[in-house]
Amino acid sequence: MRAEKIVAAHYQHVDGTSFAAPVVASVAALMLEANPALTPEAVRRILLQTARPVAELPAIRQGYGVVDPAAAIAAARAEAHASAPVTGPRLAAGRLVFEFHDDDARGIAVAGDFNQWQPDRLPLHRDSTGLWSASIEAPPPGIYRYKFLIDGTRWLADPSHARREPDPYGGFDSLFVLG
Repeated sequence: MRAEKIVAAHYQHVDGTSFAAPVVASVAALMLEANPALTPEAVRRILLQTARPVAELPAIRQGYGVVDPAAAIAAARAEAHASAPVTGPRLAAGRLVFEFHDDDARGIAVAGDFNQWQPDRLPLHRDSTGLWSASIEAPPPGIYRYKFLIDGTRWLADPSHARREPDPYGGFDSLFVLG
């Protein structure tokens, strides 16, 4: 029974993406029921922002972590700017622009290789749509790692930017290449 992961009659332990997909889809459906105005991008962003890391697993084996249905649904219900567009770092007029969306945050900063990981050097400012943004003069060509610091307590890889690598603390750093 253990070899076949049988838990009890009619129940078997399963894991992996084929099992995770319907679980995440059901959470997304509940989020849309809580807030029908959510865009697909907003659903994705909320799912990534509310996922919880699994301390005992290496970052490379857990992606963004375990979906937290209660947190995702609560964030969906509270989302006031479901259609605010968010992009990963981008160049605009010689400046590197960072964006992040979080209606509940009181403060957001970005730290990375480009500012010696000092979040106080690049605080983001919020506009009326709930979009936080900041820009710096574009650094020299290279590969740069970064994270957002939400409310001075929670570090988060950029949920709008898929390129990332494991950090030394069991999470992920987001990456961008200037070139």
